[in-house]
Amino acid sequence: MARIPPPDRHPFSGVQQLVVRLLDTPTGAKIANFGPVAWLTRIVVRNVVRRQLARDVAPAEWEERIASADLASTLQSIVTDVVETLGYVGAMVATYDPDGALPIRAWFVDREVASKEQITAWEAQISRLSPHHAISLSDPATARVYVDRPEYSVNLSSRAFKQQQPVSSPDMLDLFRPIVPDNAASAIKGIQEAIGVHEVMAVPFFLEMPVDGAIQREFVGNLFVLAATAISDHDRHVLAAFGRQAAAALLSDRRRSQTQAVLRLIFDIQTNLVDEGQILQQIVEGVVKHLAYIGAFVATYEDNDALAVQAWHFDPSVASRQQILAWEAQISQLTPDRPISLDPEVARVYVNQPDCQENLGTKAFKQQKPVVTTDLYDLFRPVVPASAIPVLQGIQAALNMHLAVAVPFFFYPPDGKGEPEFVGNLFALSRTTNFSNAEIEVLQAFGQQAAAGLRNARLYRQAENRRKAAEIFGKMAFTAAASVHDLKNKVGVVRGNLQVVKILPPEQLTALRGELTEPVFRNLDQMADILDSLHEPWQQVPDVLIDINQCVEKAIVKIMQSQDKRDLQVVRQYASDLPTLPGSHDMMVEAFKVLIKNAAEAVAEKGTAGLITVQTSYQAEQQIVVVLRDNGIGIKSEHLTRIFDMRWSTKGGAGLGFGLFWTRDYIEGLGGSVNVNSTYGEGATFVVSIPITKGTPPA
Repeated sequence: MARIPPPDRHPFSGVQQLVVRLLDTPTGAKIANFGPVAWLTRIVVRNVVRRQLARDVAPAEWEERIASADLASTLQSIVTDVVETLGYVGAMVATYDPDGALPIRAWFVDREVASKEQITAWEAQISRLSPHHAISLSDPATARVYVDRPEYSVNLSSRAFKQQQPVSSPDMLDLFRPIVPDNAASAIKGIQEAIGVHEVMAVPFFLEMPVDGAIQREFVGNLFVLAATAISDHDRHVLAAFGRQAAAALLSDRRRSQTQAVLRLIFDIQTNLVDEGQILQQIVEGVVKHLAYIGAFVATYEDNDALAVQAWHFDPSVASRQQILAWEAQISQLTPDRPISLDPEVARVYVNQPDCQENLGTKAFKQQKPVVTTDLYDLFRPVVPASAIPVLQGIQAALNMHLAVAVPFFFYPPDGKGEPEFVGNLFALSRTTNFSNAEIEVLQAFGQQAAAGLRNARLYRQAENRRKAAEIFGKMAFTAAASVHDLKNKVGVVRGNLQVVKILPPEQLTALRGELTEPVFRNLDQMADILDSLHEPWQQVPDVLIDINQCVEKAIVKIMQSQDKRDLQVVRQYASDLPTLPGSHDMMVEAFKVLIKNAAEAVAEKGTAGLITVQTSYQAEQQIVVVLRDNGIGIKSEHLTRIFDMRWSTKGGAGLGFGLFWTRDYIEGLGGSVNVNSTYGEGATFVVSIPITKGTPPA
């Protein structure tokens, strides 16, 4: 049983003194060592000691210990309680760091056994025997062991880590090997005898987290005790309870720091909504800076089934940007036909290609969950050839990387319905030998912030594009309105001249009247119509009930009048039961003109006999659906998601990149949608859906 302070140390009174005297008798000792009684005794003594300490310790110091909630104070309270409440000579706590180290974070020695000044003197004595570094229990930089390194395997802390259970020794030197040199063994032995240590023990403690329905234990540190007597099995259970208290403190501190990291990241993202690249860069820098990883990458999923690295960052103390570039150059020497780089155009894999199936990013994409590897090469195969594996192994050793993880992140439907959309992978390189469930959860939170940031940036860009569209429309309207008067004046002049021509003697006009007069008047009338149609759309026009079949037919007629009709056939399949719907007839015609004109141009580009099929129908979901198919050149897969972007065009300088953007924006403004499917070289299909909100129901 743990030692009870004698009556002269703590002047208890009344019942307390009777309890202490009873415990000092042989019979009392037997009773006290009975399990339930021993536990109750410890609780009573702990409360008594706490009250006594409140008188012995300066009020300010006691209040600080009570009020402070940070990890260091909690760990210090634990080792103090172990010594002062349970009666051990001394106690220490070491926590497990990501690099495999167990540094001492808190320690306490019975004040009556050794003062702080005495311990400092012993440290100085041992430090004089250590040729490489000073020894200090208060400095985690020196008071640490590395559980994965062979030279530390004899340390009591490493043995407890390996065995995952308490380990004891009669030799106090086992706590400090190999930090303390062998020539200091006699000094440690003398200190052990001076403070009366009979046995030392390392008690590992763990976080227990549910993973896939099972409890997973994560090692997070060791509690050490120096005992004046043999440590019983019951004492081991009590010490394990103190270890669980330390684990809980570590979990609380971890969640606090992780929450702060995520909140900082959210704030950073919200202040940079516009730039997707900057958002992704903030993600990887946050992972490295706030979560203490070696490096991080983000790869986004593209419509051509590619995962391309868009942002990366390494801990500058581990590898500078210059070092990364040097490694790229070193690997590129092995691939002279294809330089290796973290540039998105190079650092990309195609998830459906057979040679990319072993890539870590592809595996995470296929499994839709985090995937871990111990091999850095798994991040870069097959972009980096197998001949560069030795170089990558050297880089992995230089980084001290043990694990890498790919964490997929998704867009989730706003209404909670439907399947999530895969957006990309977040990769992290770690010094640790295992990823805890908590780490994965935080990385998933960072990944979801990347997804949310990308979504917000795209929504912002869409809103900005619509604002720019309004500006363009406004400028076009202003320019058109300003030109109307001038152009009509010119038309009037031409008309006047033609009237003069009309009154000339017939013999002078015979040769010209049939050849020039009729085409001139016809073209002038067309110019007037164009000017009117250009000016009218910018006026406020009330909605009327429109017939989609009529709008489509008028669009076809207008396009066919302006196109070479040779080798171009338009097949119409109009439904007879279409209801009318409210809208602008002219704007609806213009929307279909854009689609039909694109189809005609795609057919002309292919250079074969062209066929455009237009089909209208009324769906049960109260949707009018218009399907336009052509057998033209089609659309390349990498262009499918860009054809609706404003100012993007495959026509180079000849195209404004505005027609399809405006068409989709107008249809979506009616609550509808425009979708496209295409196989390059075979043709394209556009599907326009427009909901019926009010109007004439079908017959």
